[in-house]
Amino acid sequence: MLNRPFVHIEAGVRVRDRSGKPATALASEDLKRIARPLSRTKSLNQNSIFIAKGAPPKLIAHLPRCSYLFLLLTIMVSFSACRKKMTTAEVQETSYSEPMELNDVLFINEQRGFIVGGERYQSPLILQTEDGGAHWSPVSLPAGDVQKALYDMDVYEGSKLCCIGYNGVCYSSSDSGHQWQYAQHGSWAEFQAISFRDADTVFIAGGLGFKEGFVESMASDGRNDQVVNEKRNFEISDIEFVSPTTGYLCGYGALMKTTDGGHVWTFTTAKNDYFKAMAWTDHIGVVVGYEGSIERSSNAGESWKVLRNGNDFTKKKVRFRDICTNHKGGFVAVGDKGAVWLSEDEGNTWVELKSFTKEDLHGVSFVNQHTFVVCGKNGRIFKIGI
Repeated sequence: MLNRPFVHIEAGVRVRDRSGKPATALASEDLKRIARPLSRTKSLNQNSIFIAKGAPPKLIAHLPRCSYLFLLLTIMVSFSACRKKMTTAEVQETSYSEPMELNDVLFINEQRGFIVGGERYQSPLILQTEDGGAHWSPVSLPAGDVQKALYDMDVYEGSKLCCIGYNGVCYSSSDSGHQWQYAQHGSWAEFQAISFRDADTVFIAGGLGFKEGFVESMASDGRNDQVVNEKRNFEISDIEFVSPTTGYLCGYGALMKTTDGGHVWTFTTAKNDYFKAMAWTDHIGVVVGYEGSIERSSNAGESWKVLRNGNDFTKKKVRFRDICTNHKGGFVAVGDKGAVWLSEDEGNTWVELKSFTKEDLHGVSFVNQHTFVVCGKNGRIFKIGI
């Protein structure tokens, strides 16, 4: 509620105060007091407004309704003008020949990389490249009892690989992805994310319907020897260990941390988005959300700074899905409708890459310090140099 006195102004017709006195009954000094910028208004009906005393009478009392619409459009244009400038990059499309869902990409060195995806209820898919992402070919996978799509993968020291997917599907390799083994996890759960804690143990996270999540550990070859099996009341979309003792997980409205190898998890202060992915380098971490938030921590998750508020209606809606770092100050975040955002100062400031596709982008990985690969819907793969 405004506590300043009001004048009732009917657009272009006459002026009345709250007592109903017509404009002619207002003292001239009253009108003179109405001489400040038009700033606080409240709708009364389609033909009139309440306005705090302080607006120039000649401007307001004689404005037609279309002028108010013009004022609103002016404000909207000013918001649009505040959008950050876009940048450009060298983009090379190296898409897969079939329109499959591609969910994650990972490079283990500057030449060799992998992409996982497939059809959720029908088939897994692993693509590989030997030339830094210029060409991709499917990997021959061992037959499994369950044929479901793959969603995430991780590597340990460049040689041990593990991929997970829908209904607890797991594929692992101990020779940099030349040979793969299949394993079916006993939980048959909705796996979404995986991270090596050490050479022998991986942690898996996932969930369903925003309000059900879990964290489980298993051997890196997919054996179902559950050491940790923890349920959460929110869906978990990403997990990352930065050491054998310290790890992070994020999901629907929360981000948690462990300092004892994954046995106990505590909430951090990051909040207010469906956090989809994180990237960490030493004590610096950046998390992105499906509503468009970007939050950064410079002290190993003890506190978080909101760099972009995805709940701010004046900002462009961005649906982030993944983020990665080159561990040299560079971060890249990707999302729906071809969204690619870049940071070159350890995640402090961000700029949007000029659009080169309208397809949703699901995964991103650096090839080297200045080149990264993104993948997404309908088999789309792009190699980008910055």
